[in-house]
Amino acid sequence: MALKFWIGLAPYEPEAPPVVVDAIYVESDGSLQASPIRRYELAARGKELLVHTRLAFAVRRGERSSLRVTLRHEEPKSGEALEVRSVCLVDEGAVEMDRYVVHPGAETEITMSNVDALEIREIPWRVPSADA
Repeated sequence: MALKFWIGLAPYEPEAPPVVVDAIYVESDGSLQASPIRRYELAARGKELLVHTRLAFAVRRGERSSLRVTLRHEEPKSGEALEVRSVCLVDEGAVEMDRYVVHPGAETEITMSNVDALEIREIPWRVPSADA
């Protein structure tokens, strides 16, 4: 199932230098392919994207010393959430520094200061019942 989300620069972030968002194929074992299948430039007005079990996105901090982005889950009745991992890129791959979950219909702002990228994926989501 595809899940629609919106991503944009925080209101006070300058648009230069450009911020790159890569669409990345997710392998059957859950790992991300090394090469992006599509590349987008992120503007202040933001962009709506579709993520699903076989497609993830990576936001690159690039040359900036820090970057603040806003993520909004566009489907409040969805059974899926957005998983956002902040990672540092090293020779061996990506080292996870933090993990965030954006619940259906929620919005969050994330600052990238000591990390190189944010990896955005779809994950199952279920609201815990009061009886549990």
